Amino acid sequence: MDSQIPRSPAGPPGAATPVRLGRPSLAEARQRRETLLAVAFDEFSQHGFAGTRIDEIARKAGVGRVSIYRNYDDKAGLFRAAARERTGQLADRLHHFLNAGPPSRERLRELVSIIYQAFTAPGLLGTTRLVVAEAERFPDVCNDLWETEMGAVSAPIVQFIRQARQHGAMRLGPPEAAAFHLLNLACGGFRFLINPPLASAGEQQTWIDSVVAFVWPEPPPGAGR
Repeated sequence: MDSQIPRSPAGPPGAATPVRLGRPSLAEARQRRETLLAVAFDEFSQHGFAGTRIDEIARKAGVGRVSIYRNYDDKAGLFRAAARERTGQLADRLHHFLNAGPPSRERLRELVSIIYQAFTAPGLLGTTRLVVAEAERFPDVCNDLWETEMGAVSAPIVQFIRQARQHGAMRLGPPEAAAFHLLNLACGGFRFLINPPLASAGEQQTWIDSVVAFVWPEPPPGAGR
């Protein structure tokens, strides 16, 4: 007796075999984009901007070279997108933080902690090191990335400082400059680019407390009475 192979129900006479066509789902497209940008970031980190090849990124990410150029224009566009994938997460988190309550010393402590944790995490730390390393050879690409992405990160910090000034605190010069200073203080300036992150939670908390004490000193005893 011959074995029977299950077959799909037959369609009308002359109908073609059903084939899944069309664009990928939103989830599939998002996953492909994340994979591409992760591969691109790794390639830029390993080989630098000049040494990175679009063909190699396309091969490792499993996408077409033409598709990359269609979506990102050129290598500089892909470089910006790969870096923006990491800075954008911090900007979103800071906006959520800003909307969570009015400014206070305790909220400032939380803000400094968010900044420190973000910039010392592998993704954003690697992005910052990469941009600094390539800034001299490719100033246009890196300056554009700095202006747009650091502007997005600093905007909610500027707003926090403006709100704090209504309470008589954080008078550190113009809010835009003060936000830049706060970012540097929170990370430790060049320290975070060269040295590993502080090892223990206690060391990190001591650092964060020192930044808060400098930026928003406690009022002297009896003040406001």
